[in-house]
Amino acid sequence: MAALTPQQIAAYAYRAGFRGKDLIYAVAIAIRESGGNTKAYNPELAAGTAAGQGSRGLWQIYGSAHPQYNNDSVYDPAKNAEAAFQVYREAGNKFTPWSTWNNGSAQSLALSLGEVKESAMAGITATASEIGTTVTTGVTDRATGAVSETANAVLDGITARILGKNAEGKPRETADIMVYMAGATLILLGIIFLFVKSGAGEATVKVIGKAAAVVA
Repeated sequence: MAALTPQQIAAYAYRAGFRGKDLIYAVAIAIRESGGNTKAYNPELAAGTAAGQGSRGLWQIYGSAHPQYNNDSVYDPAKNAEAAFQVYREAGNKFTPWSTWNNGSAQSLALSLGEVKESAMAGITATASEIGTTVTTGVTDRATGAVSETANAVLDGITARILGKNAEGKPRETADIMVYMAGATLILLGIIFLFVKSGAGEATVKVIGKAAAVVA
């Protein structure tokens, strides 16, 4: 089986629960651990590991240390991502169970993956912050919370697209990133419009006007 791309790995990691910078770190670890090969297996002979209790899949889940995952089901990338997230949570939301994190290899890769994402996120975050702050004064707490959650989802969800490559197989260029930023902004404005249609009130209409001015 061909190795998964960083974009595909990011999608599995996101669905498993990784967010923000830790999503980037998780992708980098998977690449360093398995090269993106979902069927990768390391018998861990140097550690004196018993037969069949080695490390499996994208995030090389170590069966000897995590017996609940010591089976071939974790060759499934979705299952492996879920197991990786659980291992990460059990470690206090840290990546210390992975040697490629501890030796700096994954962290180094994460820097190169994260540079592109962070440059795009900066513009989106600024716009989302302006909109979210203004909306707070004109809609209910529930509506505000929904905007905040959606903004976070947009920011995290865009990661998988940025980590991938364009149609020509080349790294994303600035123009590509700007298209994603514009699209994310339109999505946020559309959500606010729906709040107005649902009865948020005339005050929210004025808020949308201000938000549109900020974006322009």
